[in-house]
Amino acid sequence: MVPPNVTVFSASRTLNQGATKLVTKWQNVAHELDRRLFIRVMLVPDEDEKGSKTVKATFNSLFLGSKAELLPLMEVSFHELGLREEDRVEMS
Repeated sequence: MVPPNVTVFSASRTLNQGATKLVTKWQNVAHELDRRLFIRVMLVPDEDEKGSKTVKATFNSLFLGSKAELLPLMEVSFHELGLREEDRVEMS
């Protein structure tokens, strides 16, 4: 059942911002996340601020609940992502 409000987020990190550790963490916790939370990761080539080639990991999510409910779940299960207020969007 889909609740009245859902929350999405998108957070991108490059290799210099710790993308490798974040993807490893995601691989280890994804199957244990709350059933209302879906997180996928996409890896794409990118350039850093100096123009050097790098990889960017983008974590996209759909949460069947409010922004207020999502934050504590993320703090417990995947706080390494450092999800910010501006990364989350709640919609009905």
